[in-house]
Parts: sequence; structure tokens; C-alpha cells
Amino acid sequence: LGALDFQFPIGAPISGLQAFAKTEQLELGDKFHNAVRLGTSPIVRALFDFDGGMDMVRDLDDISFTEWFTQLGGSRGSLDRM
Repeated sequence: LGALDFQFPIGAPISGLQAFAKTEQLELGDKFHNAVRLGTSPIVRALFDFDGGMDMVRDLDDISFTEWFTQLGGSRGSLDRM
């Protein structure tokens, strides 16, 4: 059984990206797709454009995490393993 370690000197989203990159639970392909999906999240946008990031969050109110995560590349297999 693996684990995700979010301890990192820099907060989100960098801590999340490194946690998924270092886990043994995911294969290399899953790590790549997850990094792409997390890298295009509202959190990242809000770092540069707060209002645009909040608009993205509001647009997500009607879908599940799984739908959001898999829409643009997040791996269904990684969700099953996590």
C-alpha cells in the first residue's frame, strides 16, 4: 500500500504535483496525465488570475471530481488505485 506525501516547502499546487510524482501507487503514464490535469486546475489559474480561477471553480459546481479529473486527461486507473 502506497501513500501520498504532500509535505513540501511550497504549497498547492506544487505540493500536490510532487506528491503524485513520487508515489509508488501510479505508473509513469498515470503520473504524466495527472500532472497535466492538475496543472490545468483552477488553483493554478488563480495563482495568475484570481477572478478567472474563481470562474473556473463556479463552472465546476455541477460536476463530480471524477468527471472533472478525467475530462482533460486525468487517469481513471489512477483514481481506482488511489
